[in-house]
Amino acid sequence: MIKVTRINKENSSLFLPAVDTLSLAVCDIILGAYDEKTDTACGILAAESEDNGQTGYSFAIRHIYVNEDWRGKGVGRALINALMDLSLEAGAKTLLCCHMENENEENALSLFFEALGFMRTKDALPVYAFRLSEIDKGKADDKISCIPLKELEDRKWRELLLLAEKKSAVINVKRYYDENISSVVYDGREGLKGALLISRRNGVLAVDRVLITKENRTRILEALIYQAVTEAEKLCPPGTEIGIILTDQDQEMTVKELTGFKAEKVGSFAAHVLQ
Repeated sequence: MIKVTRINKENSSLFLPAVDTLSLAVCDIILGAYDEKTDTACGILAAESEDNGQTGYSFAIRHIYVNEDWRGKGVGRALINALMDLSLEAGAKTLLCCHMENENEENALSLFFEALGFMRTKDALPVYAFRLSEIDKGKADDKISCIPLKELEDRKWRELLLLAEKKSAVINVKRYYDENISSVVYDGREGLKGALLISRRNGVLAVDRVLITKENRTRILEALIYQAVTEAEKLCPPGTEIGIILTDQDQEMTVKELTGFKAEKVGSFAAHVLQ
């Protein structure tokens, strides 16, 4: 019989090496499935809880893996059902899921989630993960000034909302983002040039929005990331991992270069929502 348990420091070794991946860095809920009769680990699921002032409390699945020998035996369904129970207990209004980047599993995952009542909502964004220490800080441009989100005036905040609308992105309420680490680049004559909006959960940083205007994209993004890393290092223990959401190939290459091509593609953000 398949059982599901919450993975923690005490029992995580039973689920290695599957659970020991950088892709789990942004997750605060990790479940493990095991066969009760043989006490054999057979699958894991990692999810992140999120309290959004606009859409309410939600759970987002970031990673799901079932050992090849156990596929087709109800392990994935057991993991999803366990997470659904946790979602209901927590009062979550939405349960999102993601696609891993393994093309061979793309169709199988789609059928799996659709069979459980999920419906596709939109194309997913790629997600990269790397450590703060892997960023090359020498590339920041001193001429580009970053303003912390906590110092952003209401008028400039409205400009940020307009930039997000132009980029077809959703900006959450102010208090959702870490106001010390998140920042914008603002030019007195030309206005808002870019923004990097970051939330911090359980010592882990997640870059939720990267918004850059057309001019000097690379230099602006480099300055914003450098500013975020500088502030994060003041607040987080050494080796803290950071997840980056990328929305186009220009940003992808820039972040790869900043990290010495150590940025690891770990999956895609929400592509389905529970009916």
